[in-house]
Amino acid sequence: MEGDYRMKLKHLLYISLGMAISLFTACTDNEFAESGTHYIEEGIPVSVDLKYGVEESRQATRSAQDATVEQTVNRLFAIAFYADGSISGYGAYDAVNNAEGQGTINDFPMHSGANQQIFIVANPGTGMGTLTMDQLVAFAVGNGTLDDFKQLYSAFNDTDNIGTNVERMSFLMFGQMVNQSGTSAMNVETDGTISNYSKAVELERVDARITFKIKVQSDASHQDMTFIPRYYQVNNIPAGTYLYPQENDYVDAGYQNMKDETVSITKNFDGTETDNMYFEFYLLENRLQPTQTLSMSMIESGGQYWDNSSSTPTVQNLYALREKRQAINEGQNFDKPGQEYELGDYIYAPKNGAYVIFSGTLTYRNENNDMVYANTSYTVHLGSTGNSIDNGSTWYNEEDLVNNYDTERNTHYTYTVTLTGVNSIQVEVENDREKRPGVEGDVVVAQGEVEDLDAHYGRVLFTLTRGEILAGLSWAIRTPFQQGIKVFNRENYLVDGNIPADESSLADREALKTGISLNDYKWVQFVINAEANRNRNWNEGISAGVVPDDEFAKYPGHEAYDGGTEQTAAPAFGGNGYHYEGSGWSNNGYYSEDVVMYDVNQLLNHLYMEANKSDSEIFHLNGRQSPSDDASVAITAFIDEYVYIYDPTQVFYRPPMSEDVPENDLVSLWKKVVNGENRLLHICKEGAEYSPDGNSSWANSVMTFSQRPIYTFYNPNASGITTAWGTESKNETGKLEVGAPSLSSQHSNTMDNGRENTLNIIPSGWSDELKWSAVLNRDGDAFGKLQSGYNNIWYACLGRNRDLNGDDIVQEDEIRWYLASIDQLTDLWIGEEAVPNAKLYDESLYVSGNRIERSHVASSSYYNGAASNPWVIWAEEGASRGDKNASQGSNGSGSKYDYRCVRNLGIGLENIDESPEDYATVSTSSWNGRYQEQIIEVSDLSSEARRAYTSGYLPANSERSYNNRPYQKFAVIINNLYPTSGATTRWNVYYENEEEYTPCPAGYRIPNQRELMLLYTRIPSLFNSDTDYMTKTEFSFKDYAPYTTEADQHGERIGFSYAGGNLYLISSKAKNNYGQLVDNIPVVRVRCVRDVAGN
Repeated sequence: MEGDYRMKLKHLLYISLGMAISLFTACTDNEFAESGTHYIEEGIPVSVDLKYGVEESRQATRSAQDATVEQTVNRLFAIAFYADGSISGYGAYDAVNNAEGQGTINDFPMHSGANQQIFIVANPGTGMGTLTMDQLVAFAVGNGTLDDFKQLYSAFNDTDNIGTNVERMSFLMFGQMVNQSGTSAMNVETDGTISNYSKAVELERVDARITFKIKVQSDASHQDMTFIPRYYQVNNIPAGTYLYPQENDYVDAGYQNMKDETVSITKNFDGTETDNMYFEFYLLENRLQPTQTLSMSMIESGGQYWDNSSSTPTVQNLYALREKRQAINEGQNFDKPGQEYELGDYIYAPKNGAYVIFSGTLTYRNENNDMVYANTSYTVHLGSTGNSIDNGSTWYNEEDLVNNYDTERNTHYTYTVTLTGVNSIQVEVENDREKRPGVEGDVVVAQGEVEDLDAHYGRVLFTLTRGEILAGLSWAIRTPFQQGIKVFNRENYLVDGNIPADESSLADREALKTGISLNDYKWVQFVINAEANRNRNWNEGISAGVVPDDEFAKYPGHEAYDGGTEQTAAPAFGGNGYHYEGSGWSNNGYYSEDVVMYDVNQLLNHLYMEANKSDSEIFHLNGRQSPSDDASVAITAFIDEYVYIYDPTQVFYRPPMSEDVPENDLVSLWKKVVNGENRLLHICKEGAEYSPDGNSSWANSVMTFSQRPIYTFYNPNASGITTAWGTESKNETGKLEVGAPSLSSQHSNTMDNGRENTLNIIPSGWSDELKWSAVLNRDGDAFGKLQSGYNNIWYACLGRNRDLNGDDIVQEDEIRWYLASIDQLTDLWIGEEAVPNAKLYDESLYVSGNRIERSHVASSSYYNGAASNPWVIWAEEGASRGDKNASQGSNGSGSKYDYRCVRNLGIGLENIDESPEDYATVSTSSWNGRYQEQIIEVSDLSSEARRAYTSGYLPANSERSYNNRPYQKFAVIINNLYPTSGATTRWNVYYENEEEYTPCPAGYRIPNQRELMLLYTRIPSLFNSDTDYMTKTEFSFKDYAPYTTEADQHGERIGFSYAGGNLYLISSKAKNNYGQLVDNIPVVRVRCVRDVAGN
């Protein structure tokens, strides 16, 4: 039995935590010799040289900084205390700017005396913390004591910036002088020497660096396994830390969560490839005791987690219990079959113990070759738990390790998480033995189709067999609002023991309906092809009769579906149907009779009744009606856009063209669903059920609809913002020709309002009309494809919309998804890190080895008044822009261009001229000394698209690096352009040596690329056409072909500058009139900026 148990464990999903801990030790030397104890006259003024050192770190990632940044010292504060705890001396050094990580404070003023303690603080006030140089000086001037010094505390500057509070631009460090033997009592002689001083002061960061590496491991039961990461979140982020290291317990000085009842902030993985899935972040030191202590007696025979009924323990090991939570509300009636209780607080982990949640999609083929899809979520509490013991194989049962929840300063933790399948989820569902608490998800064993759908309107053609239907089909949902399963029960269809021939006799049966607690399934509606009769249309090649099984049915109009009312539930079998009858001989409508559209509950009820009829006309085999169990019914599914106009937990149904939607619903609902989880609807066989805690499900699916959310770079957690816009995440058509359509001029063409631009596809003549059936391809395998004559970017986004009223004529209020304008494409670049699934330039597609492919993105904004020559973005450069005609020769796909379909959020469709609110606001600050400033605030921009605060210079950065982001608020000097004497210095000199040759006043710096973009788009009056304005941003692909192979034409492409209204990529060389390559790096001037701290 024991052998069988161990064999099973190998197939369970487990998390293997390998922790590589590297203490940041300093550069040291042995220049000073340690002396013996002797009398030293106390109080004689002396000058002392103090050496310090910071260890180098490793290569930077998207979120973690490189060695130069982690070891840079911008400011120093040193202080010495007599043996009695009073101050012997202090010094403040405000312009150190040492990127080498080691140096010397010369002539530090203090007094002689024995057994003194000497401390150095690096970077006070330059990073995230509230502890500033002024505060430290005030402490010294106020004659603080050593005991008081040990209680100094640094908290976050911006308590609202939870997303960036795990990132750093500079690092607060602390160090104490000790001798080679570790003694901290230093003897300062009257001649200024320290007799027992033998090593440099080791500066330690008060932060820990956390790295998570995710791996997958296939076996015979889990073949071709992949994990597609979605995001991670950190909870119980310490909001501050002591300057002087403390022992357990830390005071409860405040903690922040990325996910709780009121907020959900997600962070993207740094690497997302199969062999390179990882993320990194920083946490302040946090030392806490567990709520309860784990011990081996819990899983030994007769212990707390011993299942006497099967003579096996109910957990794998002690480490698995770290994520164990209380079971609460047991015995209640839950809507989810199989659920027995809800989860409460953690039992063993400390209340404020930091933990990470990461989510993604795990897929593999099982032993039956069925594809398994699992939308999974994993929880890992942090701590020094890794295999740091001699026999590393048993670390997960080592009591000292599994009870450790500390995050220690100056330590790099690496957590290696190995995913071996989802059997632990399956075990959690099928019995109450929890192999690994903290693993949650929805597992679908796909014995049919799984449709991955984007956020816009969509359609899917699929079939179900009569045999599958007669066996009983259940359905399940998981959405941002609800999750649950409606389980098939044959008894619900019986009348006097038999299934009646007529559905009307069951129409009022409540067991076949759903209540408000299981209501968010109406976003997919269905038409049975054999029940939809079309009119003949010679122009469109449509013959009269039912829709063929291999073609999409056309959406009949929202009135064909009866979803109930706001206060009443939907009927069990669908409504009366609807069809647009037309308005005369030239417009007879698409359908010849009413078509019924069903939701999934109505569909399965209706199909079960039909499958029990031997003469049903909807089941076909080999093109003919058939009573065989192998006969199938063709169904067209219509998937709504991932936009809510009602809360399904409060309202049963509201039609998509409803007028007077409450403004609160328009505003609040989009914020709850953008950037979130896929919503799922499963049609599944019997056996679908939930785990006892209700957080995981298992279903054998014959059809699954998985729809991605709308992604936006706006901050949905910002209380002041009510409108926004978002984007789809994939392009079903691929790149298309721009084309030369004859668009109307009834609406203006703008640089910022893509919807207004797109509405011009509707003809303006009173007798002209644009038909949906003329634009959209009907072939069942051609979703997203366009008919001949419309296959270009201008009509591509129309296919993301729907003929909502069913009249086959495109109207303005049906165009909700539209072709983005040029300014919207530029904003997508500024907020790119918040929309990783919708980047303008996908490096995984276009970068191979040391070569890239150029890819340009077309907009809906005319460059010179012609739809055939729009503005385009050179996406490989980030946000450089130009016209289509000039870019085509450099575009990797020639005349075919990428494009983006986007949608307004929180704005009524009737407001054609209204644009979403700007995420950037401009205000004028008071005079700051000699400088007049304006402030740009981007707190309405997602925290993923912003960086942490710094008061120093920006580190070197490229256009795609973390440091090329704005802080949430920055100021620009508006009454001076620097150098004030004019442009004399070239771009590369400032870039490479800003600290030495800075053109800006003290406290100001050169802006990065995105900051300059925000400046010239929001405050254009600061820029003129005859000046080159510098960005401190180099080009990440400068060493890639084709740029290297074109060097004989333009030299090196080094970085970005702004001139003449264009952001451009600098060529270090250019050909003169004689064809010779000459220097071409521009002399530049600077709009000097600084980060503005505070909320």
